Amino acid sequence: MRQKRMRKVLKRHNLVHSFGNRSVKVLDNDNFDGELAIATSDEKKTLFVKFYRPQCNHCKALAPKWEALGEEFKVRPKYQFCLCCFLLLRGVPIVIAFPTKLCHVYASGTISTCSVMQAEGRSDIIMGEVNCDAHEKTCQKQGVNSHPTLIKYTAENVKLEFPGEVFLLEKEPKHMREFVDDHAGYKKRLADILAEEKAEKEAKKAAKNAKIEAKGEL
Repeated sequence: MRQKRMRKVLKRHNLVHSFGNRSVKVLDNDNFDGELAIATSDEKKTLFVKFYRPQCNHCKALAPKWEALGEEFKVRPKYQFCLCCFLLLRGVPIVIAFPTKLCHVYASGTISTCSVMQAEGRSDIIMGEVNCDAHEKTCQKQGVNSHPTLIKYTAENVKLEFPGEVFLLEKEPKHMREFVDDHAGYKKRLADILAEEKAEKEAKKAAKNAKIEAKGEL
């Protein structure tokens, strides 16, 4: 009952409780194109999307890392936390976040604690995810045929014949962060890894040829 009353208060004053908001946008067949258009209309912004299937084991392993990265980039507005006694709730102390200027206006009773949390996060990086079991149409349209697939969309690459850039490194937070935040560093790391793999293949091929030649001499 108290929670219902609290929700009514927030709704009446057009306020949103600051706890529990997801840091990753849920994208689907209906909103994907719109969110993509909004994000890529700004040259400074990046939309980073995970395409996944709920029952995929690799997708399950990636999920906590993806959420953690989303939390890292999530923008948290500047709020003032106030421990307020609302008469509506019969004087029961509750902790709720109000925008700084409104804290004292809506606080009923004595404010026991107030502290300021500075804005943090990245407004230029937007994290999203698409469930390909439920929204196969969007995944097919984006050329996704394996899961999980991570694609970065920018104002520049969305204009290409095949929009977006697919993430190709090991799906670890440091690599994913570098992909969207330090593209030059990501490209260099990818080039180094590909060069190492090429050198390793050539070494194995040379060793195999050497064995064949040795047998021929015998």
